[in-house]
Amino acid sequence: MWVWHLAIGQNERIFATAVACVEISNPKLDHLFIPKGLPLSNKPTQMAQLSEAELNEAATAIRRGMEVYVHREHGRMLIADDPERNVRADPEIFEAIMQDVSTDPDAYIHIERMAAADAIKIMKDFTDRVRNQELWQALTYALKRPRPFQTFKGELNKFPKNYQKWRDYRQVRYREYVGKALTGE
Repeated sequence: MWVWHLAIGQNERIFATAVACVEISNPKLDHLFIPKGLPLSNKPTQMAQLSEAELNEAATAIRRGMEVYVHREHGRMLIADDPERNVRADPEIFEAIMQDVSTDPDAYIHIERMAAADAIKIMKDFTDRVRNQELWQALTYALKRPRPFQTFKGELNKFPKNYQKWRDYRQVRYREYVGKALTGE
């Protein structure tokens, strides 16, 4: 089977290459393909590298509480939203991904959700970078109140310029978290 792989290079030029692929046996995951010629043994060899876009996608999924699995050899990433945590999640897709992972669990790296204490630390680190005294006080107080995530976001919404800075900072920190999880640090 041949699949066209599109990539955007420098100067936003689009490159298309045909890649020979084998289909994954699970029909629920028919949109995922593995390039032919990659070693598909049960024993993991080296860790595949993820692109910047894939790191961002994994970071966003982790931030949203989804399950992320990355194949150790070829870097295929499986992202599933757990229907027990999100009522809009498709239980069939989640089950198909979990079934695929359970066939060879050692072949995948499971990137777990970030602990709440670590996520709050990211918010504190951002707060320490804020130069606006009024915002700094509001965020510091928000982190001490009940429901710090919701309160922190509510305070940031009052400062639209800083809200985008927060989103960018948070994304960078979650990407670092994903990178560390992939390297085993």
